[in-house]
Amino acid sequence: MTITLTNKTTEFSSGVTGAIPLHSDSATSYLYPLVVPVPGELGGCTVYHLAAAASKNPVVVKAAAGQVYGFNITHVDATPVYVTFYDVATAPTVDTTTIKMKFGAPYNSGNATAADGSEKTVNFPMGMVFSTGISIAVHSGIATSGDLTANEVLFTMWYK
Repeated sequence: MTITLTNKTTEFSSGVTGAIPLHSDSATSYLYPLVVPVPGELGGCTVYHLAAAASKNPVVVKAAAGQVYGFNITHVDATPVYVTFYDVATAPTVDTTTIKMKFGAPYNSGNATAADGSEKTVNFPMGMVFSTGISIAVHSGIATSGDLTANEVLFTMWYK
């Protein structure tokens, strides 16, 4: 496969021009900009942290549209734990609110190390879009039915 690059001069603002490198798609003849995706605001992502309580931990993280760029969940419990994401601007009603996506972290074999599988990190380099709001629940039970044991699960998420 051959990649053909070209430059297009564009006016960015009043009187300021510059060249944008473009990739020419040989199949469609479209020009695509070569860009490096970065979070849109200065300072990078906002971090949300939860030390789970003895519940399903439903919480609204952002009450407006946004993007999730990744998360980490670590636990010392002897059963699998799950984080469920919802595209709503209020705290979800677990088992009722429509689920956007769900991830599980395997059970811990006793000493809370990543080698046990008791930690999971997931990254979304381009961001996962939430059009209404970003809400989560951190719980046991794959069907979102189980409460956690307090102080045994840490959840950290980075978002915009």
